[in-house]
Amino acid sequence: MNQTTVTLHPISLGMTTAYLIQGDQAILVDAGARPRDATKILAAMAEQGVEPTDLALIVITHAHSDHCGALSALHHRTGAQVAVQEAGAEVLRLGISAEIRPASALGRWFGLLVKRAPGYEGVNPDTLFGEELDLYPFGVRGRILHTPGHTPCSSSVLLPGGKAVVGDLIMGMPLPRVPRLPVFATNPSQARESIRELLDLGVETLYTGHGGPFSAEQVRSLLS
Repeated sequence: MNQTTVTLHPISLGMTTAYLIQGDQAILVDAGARPRDATKILAAMAEQGVEPTDLALIVITHAHSDHCGALSALHHRTGAQVAVQEAGAEVLRLGISAEIRPASALGRWFGLLVKRAPGYEGVNPDTLFGEELDLYPFGVRGRILHTPGHTPCSSSVLLPGGKAVVGDLIMGMPLPRVPRLPVFATNPSQARESIRELLDLGVETLYTGHGGPFSAEQVRSLLS
């Protein structure tokens, strides 16, 4: 692979954002909240010249239903492999959300809404990883890093140029341009450690599932 560039395209889906990564092949990060989001994602891919069969991998940053809603439809339509951190494998197969534990008063309020959210059609993941996964075999210079705290299975996709897609490790909720620590976190201190690790690795821009993107300086201020 003589790849020289990696491009990142946000795909706005209303309440969430998915991301298309293009290198020698294409990778999708997260899959929206509803089955009908598959149509929007495929249309956004087509705008970038990516056919369904060009998609090599679908990365799920964490197994919450608002990131997996169209996963089954996309998996069947594209034939792409599905990757998730190993702690999320069973809930992804079952089509249920990983534990949702409020970490603040805002989280408790949002939690009431989340409890009413439907599940999603389960998918048997093709690729499981522990601490990291190299994306080179899928045509992209980059890697997935296990960054737990929001959930035990949370992970981030690190790309050249200091970019990282971090799922809900940082959240723009309720204000999309104001970063905050995750309103749900199974382990808040672990979430902070994961954020520090990303910053220590030289991540400059953090792309999130809700709101953003946010600069390293904005995010660093949350840890002080």
